[in-house]
This record gives sequence, structure tokens and C-alpha cells, in this order.
Amino acid sequence: MIELRNFSKSYGSREILHGVSFTAPPCSVTALAGLNGAGKTTVLKAVCSIHYADGGSVSVNGIDAETDSVKNKAQTGFMSEHADFSLPFTVYELLHFHAAAVLAESPAKAQKDAVFFAAESCGLCDVFSQKVKDLSNGLKRRLSLACCLLKNPSVFVLDEPEAGLDPRQTADMRSLIAELSKTKTVLFSTHLISEIENLCSKIIILHNGTVAADGTKEALCAQTGSTRLEDAFLRITENGKGKV
Repeated sequence: MIELRNFSKSYGSREILHGVSFTAPPCSVTALAGLNGAGKTTVLKAVCSIHYADGGSVSVNGIDAETDSVKNKAQTGFMSEHADFSLPFTVYELLHFHAAAVLAESPAKAQKDAVFFAAESCGLCDVFSQKVKDLSNGLKRRLSLACCLLKNPSVFVLDEPEAGLDPRQTADMRSLIAELSKTKTVLFSTHLISEIENLCSKIIILHNGTVAADGTKEALCAQTGSTRLEDAFLRITENGKGKV
């Protein structure tokens, strides 16, 4: 389980988030939604110990993300919206490179097994020999997810996993995330209301630096008097205080 308690974060003198509290339950998909600049990526990075709270706390499976960051990084996999694939590698070479880094204490066979497991799970075995720079955007997103899978984390934190994908690629990514959630905790940010409806059992909406809404699709619609989740989202985020 992921739990934030009164989380706050500033960049210099600018406060991005304050008093953010929510939980993301295990073996499920929780969506983090909000307008551009709402602080979604800030939360995701804190969950993965990429940076730390200025106030409050973040814990993942009972592990404090700041005081025990090494253990937390081992149990979380972060998929960035903008993965860096600048190295001149093939798909296999890149996965092997990452496996050697995240599984440095494991024997070579275990690293190789992890590469094939991640590649098979993400449908990449047929493109092992292709240069990463030549892949379609959809395959690059799959590759980014495969890199997360290498260490078999119990928690997946995905930043806009469907960004730039066409409808077919979006459906494939949705299937991958749904499969992961059978045994893993998944927290992901998205602007696509359709993906929230198709995937998520819980929705967190950030607005004006804090949690404006937290609940199921049905709860948010009831709270706003809406029949559609998109209308509920718009009503929550158009109000000056982020509340309805």
C-alpha cells in the first residue's frame, strides 16, 4: 500500500503541494489525475524516493520513502513520461544494461532470465535486435515499462504511460497495466478520463495544491451530481478551491 500523510513539497519559494493525504491500496490501480501543473509527477517521484517531502510523510508497504530510501527504491518501479533512450543500444542490449545495474548482486543467469521475462511480458522479444532509436513510440513506452519490470517490484508508479500512443497502443498498454494489477500495486497519472474509467478502482484528483477529490468513479459522480466521470472531473477542477 502507498500512503501519503500531509505531504507538502516546494521548489524554491514556490509551494507545489500541501496537506496531501491519500492511500493507494495493494493489487489495484489508483489514478492520480489533475490539470497540467497540479503536482502529479511531484507525488509520483516522492513515492519512488526520487525526491523527498518537505513536510508530512510518504510510506510504501510500511517503508518510509525518505528514511529507508534504498529499500523503497528496490520495491518500486518508476516509469517516467520522458524516458532517456539516448544510448545507442538495441532493445536486448538496453534491457541487459539495466538488468546489470538493478540486479548487480544477482548471478548472470538471473539477470538474463529477468531480461527475457520483462521482454516477454511487454511483447518485445520480436524486436530484440532493433535499435531503440528506431522503435515506434508505442514500443518505446513498452520498453520503458519493461525496464521497470526487471527487478520485479511490488509497486509500479507510472507517469502518463499512454502519452503519445495511438488507440491500438493505448489498448495494449491498458492490458499490460491491468495484468500487473493482479499482483502489484499500481499508481499512475493520466489525462485520459477513458483510461481512468477502464482501469482504476480509485481516483485521486489534485487541484490547487491539494487533494480535491478521492474515491471511486461512482463516488465522484455522486459528489458532483454528474452522470459522467469527465463532467465530475471538470466540476471539481473548475471551482476556485477545487471543491464542489
